[in-house]
Amino acid sequence: MYLWGKKGALAVFVTLLILLTVQGILKRKLAGAISVIIQILLFFAALGGLYLTYHDFRHDFTHKIIGERFHLGAYLFWMGWMVISLYYTFSRRQVLRVGADNTDQNTKPV
Repeated sequence: MYLWGKKGALAVFVTLLILLTVQGILKRKLAGAISVIIQILLFFAALGGLYLTYHDFRHDFTHKIIGERFHLGAYLFWMGWMVISLYYTFSRRQVLRVGADNTDQNTKPV
């Protein structure tokens, strides 16, 4: 059972990394308003998953007896996804400026 716990944690970690990467790509590639709308929709998808997980754990007898540690792990997955969505919803894009501001101060024109 100990090995299954490590494999499960690794699967959750990899899944959250994939979500982080995909949502980051969406943030960079899409226009500002569309990106925010998609991030909000993904937030509500995670919120719905959290609610359905809670409902399932409270009303399905076999899931009631699994244990509190398993329940906590499932809840943390959904909350992690919600944090990723909130991060990309409220983060600003970085604008890289190229020009006179980035020149080296020690060099002199020839």
